[in-house]
Amino acid sequence: MGADDKSDDGELIRRALNGDEIAFDALHEKYRTRLFLYVLKEIRNSEDADEIVNDAFVKIFRHVGNLRSSEKLLNWMYRIAHQCIDAWRRKNRSRLKYTEEADSAKVLNALIKEACANYQEAQQREASGHRVEMSLSALSQIPESQRRVMLLHYVDNMSHRAIAQSLGITGAAVNSRLQRARENVKRLVREAEDDEHY
Repeated sequence: MGADDKSDDGELIRRALNGDEIAFDALHEKYRTRLFLYVLKEIRNSEDADEIVNDAFVKIFRHVGNLRSSEKLLNWMYRIAHQCIDAWRRKNRSRLKYTEEADSAKVLNALIKEACANYQEAQQREASGHRVEMSLSALSQIPESQRRVMLLHYVDNMSHRAIAQSLGITGAAVNSRLQRARENVKRLVREAEDDEHY
């Protein structure tokens, strides 16, 4: 996002605070897709994700006056969306097992593949195609908190600081989770390679 975009956001926020619904609609149109994809990665069901994003924008509209800097708008929106995800999970605790709908499975697989592809590139693509497949399997086995940080870092290309703000955790926690995630993925891949040799 360039400087002009941030400047435009500041103007839209000022107008929205003055009750300009057109300005808020512009913010909604500009950021809805990003928030939807963020929520969809966590919920893996398009209808539920759409409902959560709608709830998030209601909160964003109500609390936009609390935003101190337009430069932090997207991270602030991510944080509100994350709060709405947590609220949805508490409300739907009984159906939290991942849906087996085909579209949800495809979304999850696509995200894991993209995360692993970026991860492998960051590791200078030292692995073969077969090793990438093992990395996909490994990523699906690590704890959700670690996988979430890896997806935000390697798929959304978010900085450690931005991840910390969007998840409401410390930068140290982001570093720790990301490090543990990398170590777990490497360990699981090594174990899979060892199993193949027997």
